[in-house]
Order: sequence, then C-alpha cells, then structure tokens
Amino acid sequence: MLSQSKIRSLILFLGDAAVLYFSLFLTLILRYGWFRLGEQWAGHWRPFSIIFGLWIIIFYINGLYDPKKLKIGSGFGGFYSAGLITGTSLAALFFYLIPYFGITPKTNLFILIFIFGLLDYWARKFLNKLFISKGFQTKLLFTGSDTTTAELIGILAKNPQLGYQTKLWLKTGLKNKNVDEVKKIIKDEEIDSIILSPEIQNNPENAKLIYRLISSGTSVTGLNALYESALQKIPLAIMEENWLMETAAGKQKFIDIIKRMEDLTIAAIALAVALPVSIFLLPVIALISGFPIFYKQKRMGKNEKEFWIYKLRTMRLNAEAEGPQWSSGKNDERIAPLGGFLRKTHIDEIPQLYNILKGELSFVGPRPERPEFVKPLKEQVPFYEMRHLIKPGITGWAQINYRYGSSIEDAYQKLQYDLYYLKNRSFFLDISIILKTIKMIFISHG
Repeated sequence: MLSQSKIRSLILFLGDAAVLYFSLFLTLILRYGWFRLGEQWAGHWRPFSIIFGLWIIIFYINGLYDPKKLKIGSGFGGFYSAGLITGTSLAALFFYLIPYFGITPKTNLFILIFIFGLLDYWARKFLNKLFISKGFQTKLLFTGSDTTTAELIGILAKNPQLGYQTKLWLKTGLKNKNVDEVKKIIKDEEIDSIILSPEIQNNPENAKLIYRLISSGTSVTGLNALYESALQKIPLAIMEENWLMETAAGKQKFIDIIKRMEDLTIAAIALAVALPVSIFLLPVIALISGFPIFYKQKRMGKNEKEFWIYKLRTMRLNAEAEGPQWSSGKNDERIAPLGGFLRKTHIDEIPQLYNILKGELSFVGPRPERPEFVKPLKEQVPFYEMRHLIKPGITGWAQINYRYGSSIEDAYQKLQYDLYYLKNRSFFLDISIILKTIKMIFISHG
C-alpha cells in the first residue's frame, strides 16, 4: 500500500508528465496550426520525450517530488526555477550537440518552456492547495503521551502538505474505553486511522480492544510505521530489538549481490572520469598544500571490521597532534589550502574508489566512523551498532537528509536515517541517493 507521501509524489509526477506533453501539443499548434499538427507531432514527440525524461529526473533531484519541500512560499520557487533552468540548458545542448533527430527546435523549445513553466507552476499551486485541504488529509487519532508522539504531531501540524491532520490526541490512550465508545469517537471526529504509541500497542489490556477494532474495519497503525512513512527515518526513541532483528534478516544476501554489481559498474565509470582530473589536480595539490598528497585513516566497516580509508589530504600536517577530534565542518581551522574546495566537491574522496574495488566500502551506505568514536557512540546512542550490519558508503541517506555531524546528538539524528536505509535499501533508493549527492556537489553543500 502506498503511503500518503508516495501518493502525492506520484500525482505530481503524472501531473508534470501530462503538462509537458500538453505544452508540446500547444506549442506545435501555435507554430504550425491544426492542419500540420499530425506531421509535426510525429517529428517532435520522440526527441522531446527524451528531454521530458531528463526534466523529470532533474525535478526529482531538486526535490520537486518530495512532499516535505512542496509548501508553496517556503523556498519552492527557488527549487522550481533551478530545475527549469537546468532542464532548459540540457535540452538546448541535446538538440544542438546531438543532431540525430534532424531538428534544432530553437523557437519551439523556448515557446514550450514558457508554456510549461506557466501551466506547471499554477498546476502545482493548485495541487498544493488540494493536498492541504481537509478533504485530502488523512485524519488521525493519536494515543499515548510519549515524546515521539508529541514530536510527530508537531511536525505534521507544521507540514500539512504531508497529508495528515491530527483530529484528536488521547494522551491517556484507550484506557477505560470499549469498542462502541471508540467507534463513536471515530464517527464523530471522522477519523481515518488510529495511531498507537508503543506503550498503548504493547499493553496486554488493550490487545482485545485493538483486535476488535481491526476486525470491524477500523484502520489502526503503529506510531513507528507512520513516523517512518511521513519523515523517512526511524524513531530511535521507540524502537525495539525485535523490529531491528527482523530488519537485519531476509534480503541481506540478495541486496549485497546487487549492490556489489552496482558498485563495480559505477566505480568503472567514476575511474574513467576521475583519472584525467587526478592527473591535472595532484601536482596542484602538491604545490599548494605540500606532501603527502594522500591520507589514510582507520574506519569501522561492516561487522565492525576495521579498514584503512584513503583520501586526498585536506587537513594540515599534524592536525591531530592532540588526538582524534570531531570535524567542525567547513570552518574547521585544521583544513589545509585547497582542503575546503576538495571537500565541497568531494574530489578528496576519489581514492576511495580503491576501497570500493577492494569491497571494503560501497557507494551508498552509512558513513564509516572512526574506531575512536564508535565506542562512546555505542554507549550513548541506542542501536548504534546496527549500522555496522551493512557495508559503509561514500554517501548515504543520512548525508543527503541531515547536516554535517560533529556531536553525539548529530550521530543520534543521522542514525535514524541510517536505519531507514538499512530497512528500505534497494537499487532504486541507491540511485536516488547518488543523484541527490551529485546535486549537493554542484551547489557546494557537500
């Protein structure tokens, strides 16, 4: 069953596709009239379909199918404009550098862009209003008084575009209530689903009541399932060992095989691109920052096996003379000349292709931590060791969803994303993460 966020993403995707083809239809009518429409459509729809596919991908990378970013007026215009400009640039390059289709539709392209930009922006404004309207919201009844329930209710209230409306919050749960009373509340408040916190869900006294509600057709959802679906991370505060054990089992071997093929294929492509860059860049780094050019550091890998990770040196020599320290990000005083540039562009990570070829590292996975930090993190962050069940990565779900981490609290927040990846890892999620990482590199947020 599709979650609210996925339904909205699908509607937006289908809407964009429909508007793109309708815009092409209007463009050809404006340029050539009704009588030549059939002839011109036959010559235009195939090459423009390739362009439309690229546009959809660019929109996806820019977060335009992410419900969390779709609130009009909260930076949406910037995301949308950037996607449209990038798509236009690629379209122009496609038609003028690859003359395979025999058309160079300069005028048609810019008429289409104008029509599409106008129609699609207003279509999205309409859909945004529709998504936050009461008739399009899933109405929820929350139970329990734990902090995670309060946190989620607050987030949903600030982000109506996610598609959920809190109608009622029974902090005392279902205590002293029978099926008929609960059904009356559901009818009076027009509740679509009851959200059970773990304290309510795991209470034996509630088991019979919950069973009878489910058997009578009432939608009942666990708090952790809604939290994960809406926020795309795992709520550590209410996680249980049983869930984590089930998550770790099952598809592990199959996914590992797919990921290894994925890693080797992408590594081969990355090496072809990185070698010419490295030949030019290495002497420049040596001249400005001195030797050694390369740097190695111990990291914790899969099954807590230590390995050496390789990078281009971005820190000054003897940067850790006083012992291992958390990096403070881009303002770290220990960063060497060119170090900031190498980090922002991720060029410093080119040598990690060697780690990938050795099988110590994957392109996508939890970022490998230093052994010196793993011990205190395991002591202070619950379930931290679970991230070592899979191979670490150069980039990951936590890296594209959370800021640069330099504290125990940051490690706690990022682990919630790492565990989401652990549970939902797939080829398509990996491709999504890689594409969004490329975007981060180009806008220097890496």
